[in-house]
Amino acid sequence: MRIVHRLSEPHTAEENLRTPRIDFVGKGFTYTLPERTAQPLPPALDMPGLRVGDAYLDGDNNRVEGPLDFAPKNRAPLAVLQRALCMAVRPDVDCGGAGFTLTDADRDLLLRPMRRLPRESVNPRLDRAEHPDAYVKFLLPGLRRVIPAGRLRMYDKSGQAYGFTLDNAWVVDAATDKSFFLAAALYTNEDGVLNDDQYDYETVALPILADVAEAVARGLAAR
Repeated sequence: MRIVHRLSEPHTAEENLRTPRIDFVGKGFTYTLPERTAQPLPPALDMPGLRVGDAYLDGDNNRVEGPLDFAPKNRAPLAVLQRALCMAVRPDVDCGGAGFTLTDADRDLLLRPMRRLPRESVNPRLDRAEHPDAYVKFLLPGLRRVIPAGRLRMYDKSGQAYGFTLDNAWVVDAATDKSFFLAAALYTNEDGVLNDDQYDYETVALPILADVAEAVARGLAAR
């Protein structure tokens, strides 16, 4: 996993090394994390798949011919994300790593929002018409074709950017107490242009992820 820059804020590589002071203020307490400066990471290793697309729009909305180079951007292999989820939600399982040092309260703090449907959100409150149950829970529609909604518990973290759509989930059938992990990602960008917000998410990516989830759930149910 490689984390080298902030999201939604353009900064130089040097600026991204500096973390500003953060003050946590609550009822009766204030906790401060001082400003920090990190050491630069070693240069990124070159690997296949880091140059994507046929063209892209730059920060001034100008079209640049040629693939977009993702070498200097944040990235994490899908298998690493799945192992991290496993270590967070199932400390009793050998997930292929040392695991996280989390108290039960820490873990519950993570699990509650990971399971919560948009309509169950308290802060902020979300309009169900604009944020249906499957909003940023891309595997959920397919899982519900197999596991009744009242029995299904899905703890997940999804992502969607530059034509890539992924969902990383722990799926639990509350009636049988059986569970499985499912992580899936795909790239949909028919015009080959990145940063133009035309990525075929609704027409291609979401239907495919729902079908993948259904196929996996049916296959496991049959076993």
